[in-house]
Amino acid sequence: MDPSARSQPVTLAHVAMACLMFDSLTRYNESLSELYRTAHGRLDLSLSTHREALLKWLNEWGCRHLSKEQHRVASESILLWYEENAEKLESVASPLWGILGT
Repeated sequence: MDPSARSQPVTLAHVAMACLMFDSLTRYNESLSELYRTAHGRLDLSLSTHREALLKWLNEWGCRHLSKEQHRVASESILLWYEENAEKLESVASPLWGILGT
């Protein structure tokens, strides 16, 4: 690779192409859609079925430290975290650029 090519800015077209390639090489969008279907479009960590779906999705994406044998403990930990922090989380309705303040 030409060393000067590294200093070239990344364009929106490059990002779009990378996303398209990633989607064609992985099941990311499919597995994320499965998670959304299970959560009926809105992940609610106060619900055990949603936490189970989240843990399954995380395992599919390589989070091996959350082993299936530890899902009960992990689910309880997620619930405790959520109960303490739910009010601090931004609404899904807020666009990312609004959260970032730009």
